[in-house]
Amino acid sequence: MFEMGEQSKYFHIDLTKVLSLYNISHIWLHGTHILALKDVLSHNIHVHYSKTIEDFFLFIQASLIDGDVIVVKSSYSCGFHRLVKLLLEEFSVIS
Repeated sequence: MFEMGEQSKYFHIDLTKVLSLYNISHIWLHGTHILALKDVLSHNIHVHYSKTIEDFFLFIQASLIDGDVIVVKSSYSCGFHRLVKLLLEEFSVIS
């Protein structure tokens, strides 16, 4: 959604509608425009924000336990393809 310019902020805020449908306890964020989502999330959701992909990977690596599920929503321009590559190299994938 980064590519959508200023409207990106509002599309990120709209994600709260979808997130509220699920029992999500933690959400981990990265990227400039996603900060708009952080500000409107329920106080029942633990939010972590990482400024760099490398810090994000280290946080995930230290936080995951067996059975955890990761859902990735990203814009290619944020560099998440690098994070996904690191995750696939580090953790097993269930398909």
